[in-house]
Amino acid sequence: HGPPDQPPTIGLLPGSRDSEVSRLLPPLLGAAVRLQRRIAARFLLSRAESVTPQLVDRIITAHCSGLRLEIRDGAPASVYQSSDLIIAASGTATLEAALYATPMIIVYRVSSLSYHLGKALIRVPHIGLVNLIAGRRIVPELIQHDVTSEAIAERALDLLRHPSERARMRSDLTAVRKR
Repeated sequence: HGPPDQPPTIGLLPGSRDSEVSRLLPPLLGAAVRLQRRIAARFLLSRAESVTPQLVDRIITAHCSGLRLEIRDGAPASVYQSSDLIIAASGTATLEAALYATPMIIVYRVSSLSYHLGKALIRVPHIGLVNLIAGRRIVPELIQHDVTSEAIAERALDLLRHPSERARMRSDLTAVRKR
C-alpha cells in the first residue's frame, strides 16, 4: 500500500468474463471519475487475460475521458499490493485481495433474470467470499441495482476518509486469510 503522504491508489477489478466487465466496468469508471473530481487519486485497472482487450478499450473511451488510469494486464497481485482500496467484482479476486489484506468494496451485478432466479434459489447472507468465510459482513457489498457510480464513489470516499475503518478491515481480512 502507498505511503500515507501520497494520494490513494484505487484498484478496479471488473471481473474475468466479458459479460461481467460489460456490466461492471462502466459504473466502476464512473465512480473513478467522480472520485477524481473530489480527491487526488491514482487508479489501476486490472484487465484479466480472459477479457477481450478491445471491449475494455471501448468502455474506457466511452466512460472516462481525462481519468488518470493505468491498465495492468493479467497482474491482479500487483494491483492488490499497490492499492489502498480495491473495488472488485464478487468472486475469486476478493479472496485473493484478502490474502494481501487489501481493503475492498465488492460489487455484483448480473442479468435481471439471473438475479431473480438466484435470489429465489440461493439463501446466503452475503455475496462476497470474504464475508461468507468471515461469517459476517467485514467488507461492503453493493449488489445489483446498488451498483451505481454514485454509490461506489460515496462508499469509497467513506473508506478513504476513515483510516481506522480500513485498518479494521485489514485486520478482519488477515483473520480471513488465517481461516
